Amino acid sequence: MKKLLISAAMAATFGVMIPAAQAITVGPTAFNVTVTLTPVCTMAAFAPAALDFTYTAFSGSNVPANAPISSVLTCTRGLTGVSAAFDTGVDKTSSGIQTSPTGEGVVAGLNYTMTATRSAVTPGSVATAGAPGSIGTADTWTYSINGSMLAGQAGACVAGPTCAGTQARTLTVTY
Repeated sequence: MKKLLISAAMAATFGVMIPAAQAITVGPTAFNVTVTLTPVCTMAAFAPAALDFTYTAFSGSNVPANAPISSVLTCTRGLTGVSAAFDTGVDKTSSGIQTSPTGEGVVAGLNYTMTATRSAVTPGSVATAGAPGSIGTADTWTYSINGSMLAGQAGACVAGPTCAGTQARTLTVTY
């Protein structure tokens, strides 16, 4: 019995010596999460890569481009003031920075006109936290460029039964 009492006394003594585990709450200590976002737009290559015309000299009516070309513009969500303009220079004009700019040019001695039409915005989705969460998506617009050659033009051809000409053009998007 004496051994049992001694064991119990020792256990009680050591139990007092071992500190009890405690959960301590410190705080509140608030902090901010900050982000500096640089808005960006990117544009895919135009498909097809050329605004293509087939024209017969002295055609009796305006000749539209064989097919419009188009590209998707992807921008930071909520970005406003997006506009575009065609390049200018030798044998090139542009209506200036607009939502849907127009341009003119001369290639193979033929005058052509073109218009870049921007679709309505397709709004992106908002990012969400937690599981499963999402990263959100960008706002998108489609730019379609179509053109026309005026009737009655002679054109300029140096040799052969047919000839072709190319003029490089640029659509600059400003945001």
